[in-house]
Amino acid sequence: MIGYDLGRGQIVLRSGRERRQELPLTTFERTWARSGYWAMLVQPPHKVPRTVAAAPYLSAVVALEQAGFPGDAHAAYEAALGKWPDNLTALMGLGNTAYELGDAAGSERAFRRAADSHAESDAALNNLAQVLADEGRYTEAQSAVRRALALDGPNKAVAERTLHEIRKKSEHMQNDDDSGTASPR
Repeated sequence: MIGYDLGRGQIVLRSGRERRQELPLTTFERTWARSGYWAMLVQPPHKVPRTVAAAPYLSAVVALEQAGFPGDAHAAYEAALGKWPDNLTALMGLGNTAYELGDAAGSERAFRRAADSHAESDAALNNLAQVLADEGRYTEAQSAVRRALALDGPNKAVAERTLHEIRKKSEHMQNDDDSGTASPR
């Protein structure tokens, strides 16, 4: 709906390729009732609709992120955390989008917060380990991923691969340090 004229009893819609479709209000009401009064509200990413529940809102944000809009998704995750401060999906999304945007410190903060508020989340610990390893903080990274493995959760295989990669990176760095050559960070 893009407009209405109560005096004429008309509603104006944008429908598919038709930029302006005028319908009698009664026709619109009957058609809309058949859909269960389904509606969609489009807002800027930093605004959370007042009456929305966490699950459908975050489902839409995840879709936004997957569609290739990490900046907008990041803003939406931040807004979600203003309404649902310890929501795991929002915390993980915030960490993932920060990582994708090149904000390692923001990513680490989000994953630490997720791991602290959701001690059962092996995914939060695994992602934290990955960020720490990328920063060359291998001892901390191994500690985080070992905590993830100890949970014996649904992401155990992923955490095992992460631990393997961290060990390889750590050994490579030690070998470079032992040989006296500088390695890129």
